[in-house]
Amino acid sequence: MQKSLNNYFDIKKKRIHLADKSELNIDNKNVLNKLNSIVEKEQAEELLKSFDLNPKYGPCRGISRIKRYQNALRLNLNPPFELKKLIVKYDLNTSFYDKNLI
Repeated sequence: MQKSLNNYFDIKKKRIHLADKSELNIDNKNVLNKLNSIVEKEQAEELLKSFDLNPKYGPCRGISRIKRYQNALRLNLNPPFELKKLIVKYDLNTSFYDKNLI
């Protein structure tokens, strides 16, 4: 019984080893690009969270980020232009407070 189990696991290991080699042909650039975009989106979320938490630009509950950004522009509060790019690029229009209410 022990010998047949060992034989089974040896065959299984060989099959897994061969399958791993075929999976190594994945395009590493695509994987890296996806990881980078995830990291960039998380960093953008952190910057926008700081925008949400800053009372200088007015209230943020019940209002989208882009609308708050436009209000700050209209009131000459000079919000950073990069924030608008991040909101549009990553579609992060819901404020930090409104996400936690959902």
